[in-house]
Amino acid sequence: MACPIGEPLGSGDVIARETITDVLGSYCAVSPSADSPALQLDEVRFRMDALETWDFTREEAHAAQKTAVTFLVEEVLDSSILDTQQNGTVDDWHAATPYRFVDFAPTDGVVLHDRLPALARDGAPRASDIRVTVTRVTAQGGKSGPRSLLVVLEADASYRAQDAASVEAHVDYQLSFTPDGGIIGYSYRYDIAD
Repeated sequence: MACPIGEPLGSGDVIARETITDVLGSYCAVSPSADSPALQLDEVRFRMDALETWDFTREEAHAAQKTAVTFLVEEVLDSSILDTQQNGTVDDWHAATPYRFVDFAPTDGVVLHDRLPALARDGAPRASDIRVTVTRVTAQGGKSGPRSLLVVLEADASYRAQDAASVEAHVDYQLSFTPDGGIIGYSYRYDIAD
């Protein structure tokens, strides 16, 4: 299977973005599909009372939602260091990422790293399917920190291991953003089964 740039893959939550070649071979990197429900503005997910309390607009909340979904897909579930340390460490990843972490450096768990077996490098996507759900978009602030937007997500991914086995991952993830889009916090839980 080649890398069908711009075409939907699996459930349709992601599309093929580009072919990446690393020390282990080539794979097809993915991005969220513009048609994915996870990117759509759905006020059922929004805690409008909290957004209003902390002075955020629905457009700002939607922008944070889209950034969080993109981060989850492209970085957490499909980063260059997803299944190997041969492509660098989390510090190397952090130095290269376009995302801005405010007043801290992310730790090893920021992306799904070093928890998976060696994945297929045959030019096709390493994940055969990725499904993303945004469960909540809200705002917070107060004495313990600056006002921020909080996006709560979950995802399921089916990965293709080099030995042809299928590896299933479930991810619960939260990202907190400053009003200008900097990441000021994250939390995660990864469940991996093969």
